[in-house]
Amino acid sequence: MARRCSPNWLDVYLQYTACSEAPELYHTWVGLTIISAVLQRKVYKGRGHHTLFPNLYTFLVGPSGTRKSSAINIGEELLMGGVQVPTSQGTQTLKGVPAPPHIINSFRTPELFINELAMICPNFTPPKTPFLILADEAPTFFRRAKYAQDLIPLLIKLYDCKTSAPGTIGRGIENVEDPYGCGLFGVIPEVLVDLMPKEAAAGGFASRCVWVYSEDTSRCFAHPELEDGYNPNLFADLIHDLTVISQLEGEMKLTNNAYAYYKRWYDGVRGEVAQTVDMRYMGYMNRKGDMVYKLAMLLSLSDSNRMRINEHHFLQARVLFEQLEPDLPKVYVGAAGRAPTLDNRDVVVKIIHREGKWIQRQKLTKACYNNRISAAQLDDALEQLHAEGVIEWQERGKALYYRIKKKP
Repeated sequence: MARRCSPNWLDVYLQYTACSEAPELYHTWVGLTIISAVLQRKVYKGRGHHTLFPNLYTFLVGPSGTRKSSAINIGEELLMGGVQVPTSQGTQTLKGVPAPPHIINSFRTPELFINELAMICPNFTPPKTPFLILADEAPTFFRRAKYAQDLIPLLIKLYDCKTSAPGTIGRGIENVEDPYGCGLFGVIPEVLVDLMPKEAAAGGFASRCVWVYSEDTSRCFAHPELEDGYNPNLFADLIHDLTVISQLEGEMKLTNNAYAYYKRWYDGVRGEVAQTVDMRYMGYMNRKGDMVYKLAMLLSLSDSNRMRINEHHFLQARVLFEQLEPDLPKVYVGAAGRAPTLDNRDVVVKIIHREGKWIQRQKLTKACYNNRISAAQLDDALEQLHAEGVIEWQERGKALYYRIKKKP
């Protein structure tokens, strides 16, 4: 089926949202996540011993007032419909894409989550479980860290598109067969610590997420409906092409130039991984290659029905993803919450490293005190550094000793 959006779906989506006060950065990633969600596990790329699906968990992060909810709601309308456009006879309410993914928008215990997903699996032939979490206020989904501690391992498996381990529920044992998990979340940095345990923020879950941070509030439209750029009629074109995209299936192909470009870039990234000192970013660096690959797939699907990745798709994907990197420290510090500032963490690491061997807790406390780091701040630093694998500790009699953990 021919496309209507020119030059591509994502560009038209950004035109459609041009009169929204949410930052364009938010809209870009909402658009990409919506494309990923409608694919419903039908598009993939074989990567040797594993299959890569272009699903995304996307977090819009920023202070209150950056219009995170607005950006997510516009994306939701593409799936669920409800947009009104003017006609010669008044207004018409447009529908969203046919057969959207299963939407989850509030907290579930892992058991209830598995139960709900198992119920939608038989609706597909062959059986599969595509779903999209929509939580413009992330606390409505994660609740607090003590709940997320059990939920996050399940979300990791669902993101990896692996059949879940059985979960015991009221009516028996259930599996989630061939899952395809996507998510769109909105959150302010200060709340991250209440949503997930520190080890999840610094570990495997965080590195599987796209963290889109923005403080931009420069867009201001008192009457957006009167702006020259406001064009609700683009909604119909977006729905048409998104429906076409949702019907694509099969394995993505790469041009020879795309293979060569990605190899050169990936070899460089692996070199960066080897030089990464801060363990908080180790997971991010290890998954950066797959993230850029996923984005290249989505950008190709935004362009056309050919399901072919060109060199420029990898280049654009790399630019989009690396654009987020300067703000990653703001996200990780927010997720650490009660943990020390980056400066305090660095000081603790330097003190331990300077010792060159095991350092006794009493000596470490004194050195930190001289650097205006309290005992409580030191406790938080040691807890986080140990969880991240930066340091190790040993008990000798009644004394504790710490050192920088040696790389294997």
